[in-house]
Parts: sequence; structure tokens; C-alpha cells
Amino acid sequence: MYKNILNSIQDVEWYAVVGLLLFITFFTAMLWRTWRMDRAEIDQVSRLPLNDTDPEAQP
Repeated sequence: MYKNILNSIQDVEWYAVVGLLLFITFFTAMLWRTWRMDRAEIDQVSRLPLNDTDPEAQP
């Protein structure tokens, strides 16, 4: 059933190519951003889950 539906869509193979290109682009951009981060920013982000400075979060 699914094969018939996918075969009836014109140029369906491009969806896989576009999806793969989007994934590779996003993954590469995140790797580049991670490698270019300052040490201070890495320390700040690493403490975020443990930082309880939000007054509304207090019981």
C-alpha cells in the first residue's frame, strides 16, 4: 500500500535528499558552534540545570 502511494508521488526521491542535506547542514552548524564557544560560555551553560536562581521555582 505504502509503495503504491510513494510511487505515485512525482520526484519523491528528492524528499530524502533534501532531508539528508538539511540534517547534515544543521549537524555541521551545531558542531561548528560548539567548537567555537568560549570557555566561559561553556561553563555558564554547564551550570544551567543546577542554577536555582528562579524565585518561582522555590517550593
